[in-house]
Amino acid sequence: MPPTMLASVPTRPRSHPFRRRRGAAAAAPPLLPDQIAAAAAAAAKRPAESSTSASSCFHSEVISATSTTCPEQLANDAETTAYSSAREDLTLSETEEEEEEEEVRSGPCICTDCSFSPLHESSSSSDDDNAVPSPTFSLFLALAEQFVPFTHPKTPTATDVALQAGEGKRFEDLDNEVSYERFRRRERRGVVARDYIEVYSSMLGSYGRAVVEQRVVMVNWIMEHSQAMKLQPETVFMGIGLMDRFLTRGYVKGSRNLQLLGIACTTLATRIEENQPYNCILQKAFKVGINTYSRSEVVAMEWLVQEVLDFQCFVTTTHHFLWFYLKAANADDRVEDLAKYLALLSLLDHKHLSFWPSTVAAAVVALACLATNNESSCHLVMETHMRTKNDDLPECLMSLEWLTNYAS
Repeated sequence: MPPTMLASVPTRPRSHPFRRRRGAAAAAPPLLPDQIAAAAAAAAKRPAESSTSASSCFHSEVISATSTTCPEQLANDAETTAYSSAREDLTLSETEEEEEEEEVRSGPCICTDCSFSPLHESSSSSDDDNAVPSPTFSLFLALAEQFVPFTHPKTPTATDVALQAGEGKRFEDLDNEVSYERFRRRERRGVVARDYIEVYSSMLGSYGRAVVEQRVVMVNWIMEHSQAMKLQPETVFMGIGLMDRFLTRGYVKGSRNLQLLGIACTTLATRIEENQPYNCILQKAFKVGINTYSRSEVVAMEWLVQEVLDFQCFVTTTHHFLWFYLKAANADDRVEDLAKYLALLSLLDHKHLSFWPSTVAAAVVALACLATNNESSCHLVMETHMRTKNDDLPECLMSLEWLTNYAS
């Protein structure tokens, strides 16, 4: 079953989701630049095809303004059900499908203005002058005051075209095809369709450079934290995706707040993706380098993230598409391990933000196929992915060429 169907995806045991299997792809020769160029050239010649379907988005709950700590209650049930947003059923009513489809046609939401919920506004106009906000709510208000929304003009976005009718390779299983089409349409609702790092790099002063540096620091921290907590790979991709989406809409000044943002996005992704024992913040403190952050600070930043993202916290990531392209390539364990490893490495480079998650996923699977001498599988992946005119998969392959250094 594909990631969005009713049953869980059967997976084989792995030693660790963030570490390549010992000896995997060790015998593969290093990729040559002409091989990648040939694959990119072949991709540019592939015919486009299309699909139409519904998309979906999930909303997270607002944290109570009167909460002084983290009052989440855990169930005492002995059984816990593995949950992943990648396995959520996407069945929609006809009305919802029409609304979702119309929103997708309008392209990715690139917002330069940010407005907070009425709950935030009511805090400054409360009739009770004697009311004292809780420490967590006070921290949230302080962070909200420091938030600076982007006012810059639109930057170049990833190719924003509708999936168009045509001929090409489709999945033989109808359920797989429907799920894939839904993910392809849903990703175009995503905010991150541009390399926002270029905008920060052009900012005057040192803060733009600090954002670039701290993003790398926090991506590494999220991976290390997830490895220590034995979290699912979906959580890593979603946490980094939430952080990137936040930074496309604005920023809070200071390296400390940037680190707090990375922590909050990770805990928020954990609430969404993991089993119930992880759906609340149990840690009293989080440490990044020499800095320590309290649980109240993390909850306050979680709130700000949800406000800035308008409580639309579901992120379509590269990980959601890996299953489909590995299926299309008839990949063995060797190709699968290498593709997942390269997908994780791609998160470190902000250049992947210039492409849709499906394009990045197709590129890393294609590179894994080339690295393991499965050129025919590489062509199958490209034929499955290229369903739009002027698809930018060739450019994505070239931009991720540096990953080939880790494929041997």
